[in-house]
Amino acid sequence: MSRTVLVVESEPWLGDHYIQVLEKHGFTTKRATNAYAAIDMIDDGLPDAIILSLLLSGTGGLGLLHELQTYIDTTEIPVIVCSGVAHVSLEELAPYGVRQLLDSRSMKPDDIVAAVRSVLSS
Repeated sequence: MSRTVLVVESEPWLGDHYIQVLEKHGFTTKRATNAYAAIDMIDDGLPDAIILSLLLSGTGGLGLLHELQTYIDTTEIPVIVCSGVAHVSLEELAPYGVRQLLDSRSMKPDDIVAAVRSVLSS
């Protein structure tokens, strides 16, 4: 059975790249470009994991993380943050359900697949 990953990324080319890599490795994907669209997609069906950019328009990635922690059914969804924001640490984001933090400035395509597999197996 294919696992579903919700990619929340406002940069079209980067979101498309994540989806292409994940689908190549057998994952089913959904795509949202902002937190509000992501919440609507999550309401339609819980993903197995979320890949999230912190720099989103509107409420932003931190707002989405906070929203996910307010509902019992979404608190356990593992989140992987892909960000180029240097001042953010995994320790700061862990209370929001973030299980992995990838630096989007230096990561390789296989890093995202490895991160998804890691959070789904733990």
